[in-house]
This record gives sequence, structure tokens and C-alpha cells, in this order.
Amino acid sequence: MLGQYNFLVKKQPYYVKIDNAKGRDEDGYGNYDYTLTSYDKNGNEHPIKFTGMGKLKQGHFLEVTAKGAYVYTYREVFEKDMSNDIYNKLSAQ
Repeated sequence: MLGQYNFLVKKQPYYVKIDNAKGRDEDGYGNYDYTLTSYDKNGNEHPIKFTGMGKLKQGHFLEVTAKGAYVYTYREVFEKDMSNDIYNKLSAQ
């Protein structure tokens, strides 16, 4: 988590496809912790962990903004919002 304070590490978007089999309600309050495979804007694979506010929609795509291992935000995106390479990799999951 120190990456969030390192000025050399920049915030960047990562793209994920929601797989609820990989999400867990760890605290019992309906917040789901997800550990998923993500792709950066260059198509490089990265593991990413974040907490969703409730169970997220199965098979939907998200853009997760992170700095190092620290996740700032996530939002739903569509095929047109990412490169074809990233879309194809996520669709194959």
C-alpha cells in the first residue's frame, strides 16, 4: 500500500471483468472483496484486489483506477471504452 504515497508511482486505469466466483463477502456486511486479473492500457496483465460496494454484476467490465496496489475508484465501462486487445483478453476469461 505504500505505492499510494510514492510520488513516482502514477495513478493508472486497469480493466477487469467481474467474476463473482472470485468475490467474497468477508465482513458479512455485503461488501465484496474481489481478487481478479486486470490489464493495463498496454495489455499487460496485473493481479488486482479491491472491495466492491455490494455484489457487482457478473460479467460486467470495470475500469479500476489504482496507484500501486491502492485502488481509488472503479466504474463500469463498455467495449468501446477499451482497446480491442484488452476487450478480447477479458472476454476470454
